[in-house]
Amino acid sequence: MVPLVNVVLSAVPADLAGGASGIFSTAQQFGGALGAALIGTVFFGHTQDGPTQALGAAMPWVTGGFIGCAILCALPPRAATSRPTDA
Repeated sequence: MVPLVNVVLSAVPADLAGGASGIFSTAQQFGGALGAALIGTVFFGHTQDGPTQALGAAMPWVTGGFIGCAILCALPPRAATSRPTDA
C-alpha cells in the first residue's frame, strides 16, 4: 500500500497533502468496512442453508472483490508524477 500512497500523493500540491492523505485513508477504511459488510450480509443471509452453502454463496463476491482490486492495482501509473517547478 505504501507505493500506492506515494503515487497518489505525489500528484497533490504540498499545501493539500494533509487533506488528501486523510481522504485516502478514509477511503481505504470505508472500502474495507463496506466489503466486510457486503460479504457478511451475503454469508449470514445463507447460514440457514448450512455453513457450506453460506460459504459457497459468499465466495463469488470475495473472488469478484479480489479480481476488482487486481484490476484497479494495474491501472495507476508505474511511477510518481513530477510537478513542474516554478522558476
